[in-house]
Amino acid sequence: MTDKERKKLNDKLLEFAGFRKDGEFRVVGPAPSHKVIPTPDFTDPELGIAHCFKWLVPKFRYYGIGTNSNGKHGAIVQAENYRYFNAQSDMPNMAICLAVIEAIDAKAD
Repeated sequence: MTDKERKKLNDKLLEFAGFRKDGEFRVVGPAPSHKVIPTPDFTDPELGIAHCFKWLVPKFRYYGIGTNSNGKHGAIVQAENYRYFNAQSDMPNMAICLAVIEAIDAKAD
């Protein structure tokens, strides 16, 4: 995944998490505080998983994450409409991100 694709993915996840852009360089946090906080990078190999569990996972009824026999990480989320969305990746945070993107895209349809 290129840096441009990663940024586009992260921006879509930020919007889903309730953040809004305020100019170019900062992100204003979710209501009701609207404090300016550091922008979480859900795609970061080290801290992305923490950001996913803080900002994305609580928006779902259910989630699961694990590793399959070929070493890939899998994630599943259940939306409010009881639909399940899943994805696999080499990194656990990216599996969560991709499952969330599946849910976002399904909601847009």
